Amino acid sequence: MSIQKSQLGRFRKLNEYFRNTLHPLTLDELTEKLIEDLGLDSLTSRTVQADIKYLKDYYDAKFKKIKKGNKTTWLYKEANFSIDDLPIDEGEVTLLKEAVEIISALKAFPITKDLQEVVSKLEQRGNLLLAPVNKIIQFETNELTKGREHLVNIYLAAKEGTVLQITYQKFISDAKREFLIHPYLLKEYRDRWYVVCLIDGKNDITTFALDRIIKIKNSSKLYKPNTYFDPEKYFDNVIGINRKKEDKPVKIKIKVKEKQADEFAIKWTLTEEEEAEVLAHAQLNDKVIRKFARQFNTHPAIIIGRLQHKKLIPYSLGREYFEQVIFE
Repeated sequence: MSIQKSQLGRFRKLNEYFRNTLHPLTLDELTEKLIEDLGLDSLTSRTVQADIKYLKDYYDAKFKKIKKGNKTTWLYKEANFSIDDLPIDEGEVTLLKEAVEIISALKAFPITKDLQEVVSKLEQRGNLLLAPVNKIIQFETNELTKGREHLVNIYLAAKEGTVLQITYQKFISDAKREFLIHPYLLKEYRDRWYVVCLIDGKNDITTFALDRIIKIKNSSKLYKPNTYFDPEKYFDNVIGINRKKEDKPVKIKIKVKEKQADEFAIKWTLTEEEEAEVLAHAQLNDKVIRKFARQFNTHPAIIIGRLQHKKLIPYSLGREYFEQVIFE
């Protein structure tokens, strides 16, 4: 379960309160003190109860309740307990090492070295001696690709909120132009890198290809944070890398010949090799088809439909997997 930054702040404060044996607090007092110390607009006691439950479940914290008049106060059962002093889990550090190995395969960002140092410190703190992670993944990257040299500068500018001055030359023009940009997103598309940004003085998002950037340097101009688009959804309905502010999704109808549709189905739903494996089975029944569907990570109806279309199995087999679709 991931922890949000606001939750982590509450956990650390609660950890501080529960360790203070001189001033144990009730649930209401815990809630009020969190609001005061963290400068919150509001907070419910139910949220604090949920936080305490999380400390029990995730950090294995144990509590004792002490009566204070007609109310109950909370403290750690063990006075020396702290969520900051938990033992380091060997399995979690191994997972982190594997994640660092995957990131390092990109060979573009200096963050890999920093992450490796973090892992090393965790190993030392936990007195762990873990086997090195074997290299079992490689991305198709060309370190000589033009524009890759700008990746780190643009990444750091977007991370730290720095305006960049770039000299840019379009592919179809000999003219060179200078722009002040507020970088928000780096995106790779078809082996080329692009920066999605705001041109200073404008209110629309623009995309520049990194391989067309000739020079780049930091600017002292005030950076505008991204309030213009959601990076997670910006390209959801886009084919390509460019879109305008006024662009809206449109429905597209594609007409193909039956032969082309069959070729597409073979490529993306069930390959000829997988089909042959199914047909090689001595007896096809519901149980066998469901087994193959799990093996090929597809739906039983895909297998049944293909074989029925080729008249290799009767239409009576697997009818329960098909549902009627009504087009309005």
